[in-house]
Formats: sequence, structure tokens, C-alpha cells
Amino acid sequence: MSEHVSQLVLDELLAGAPANAHVEGCAECRARLETLKTQAAASQASFAYARTRARVTAPPAPTPWKWIVALLVPLAAALLLFFIPHAPAPVVEGERLKGTASLDFITRDGISVTEVHPGARLKLKVGAGGFTHGLALAVEDNGTVTQLWPDAGADDTLPGTGFVTLPRELEATPGPVTVHVLLSNAPIDAAKAKADLGAAMKSAGAFASRRLLVTP
Repeated sequence: MSEHVSQLVLDELLAGAPANAHVEGCAECRARLETLKTQAAASQASFAYARTRARVTAPPAPTPWKWIVALLVPLAAALLLFFIPHAPAPVVEGERLKGTASLDFITRDGISVTEVHPGARLKLKVGAGGFTHGLALAVEDNGTVTQLWPDAGADDTLPGTGFVTLPRELEATPGPVTVHVLLSNAPIDAAKAKADLGAAMKSAGAFASRRLLVTP
């Protein structure tokens, strides 16, 4: 079972971050990165990009509102750079605009961690990206799959569609583990997901993964 990098890592590589060893050796992740590069190039070549850039870089005309304009120009530039990596997707009636899925382990104090000692109490903070249902699975290095959230047979409706902290508190046990969160706008079949996580991740609306190291 292979672990693929998150959308955040791909976005950072697109923005000029140092090369990632996993992406260089993984055909699927390289393909995802190439798709982002193609989308970014298309955005930069669009008429809207050129028009916005010209407006942002043009010298402002002297007006009584020059200080307001000076504040708005950097904001417009920041928004422009933020949206370039993602080509706009069509919005169909009845659907919600989806963002990037994310996953973090947080302590009771809300601190994000990737390495803890056994017995640490953690929760999962999920960037739901507008999706309404989720399933969190832990995969040990020996292939053992454990359902973390929701409890077996329980409702998998997320407690929000933005950044949400799943209510169940987890206790860290020794050894490395990778947690995957599958997201969807419909209930997820947990049994099928645990039987074939790779297929479940491909069919899910979105997913995020995070590795946790529990050391003595």
C-alpha cells in the first residue's frame, strides 16, 4: 500500500518548494503535479489573468482615495496568486464549491504534532473542503487497518464543512501509523474502504493523509 503526498505538498512544489523524494519516485503523484502545472499555465494564459495583472501593476491615477487603492492592490495581487494553481471548476446547481482536503493531529491545546510519546491524547483536525461525510482509518506498517472515526456503524456526517475537529479523542500507541481521511457528500461504506483502501481513496470525493510517529 503506497502513501501519496497531500494536496498541500503539491501546491508547495508548484510554488517553488524543494523537490520531494516521494513525488519524484511516484508516477501517480508526478501526474497530479503535472496536472496542477498545466492548470496554472492555463490560468496565466487566460484573458482574466492578463487583465487583472495589468490593472494591478498600472500606476494609480491621483484621486482622494489613493490610500484605499494602495491597500486594495496588494490584496488583489494576493488573491490572484492564491487562485492561479487551481483551474476554476464548473459549479452545478445542488453542488458546493470544494476546497483542498487536509488532516492534522492536534493535542488538547490545539497544537499540531507529527511525533508524540505513547499515551498522548490527540484529536483529528480535518479540512473538509465542503464535503459532508468522512471516514478516518489508521494503517500500521504491517498493513493492519483500524477505523478511528466514526465508531463502527455510527453516522459519518462531519460536524461541519470547513475546518472541523472530530469529537473522538484518540490515545497514541507505540509505532508509526498513517491516518487517511476519506471525504464524500454521501455516506461512505467503511467495510469496503477497509477492505481496499486504495480503491476507496480513488473513488472518494477527496482524501487527506498524515503520518504519526509514536516513540518512547
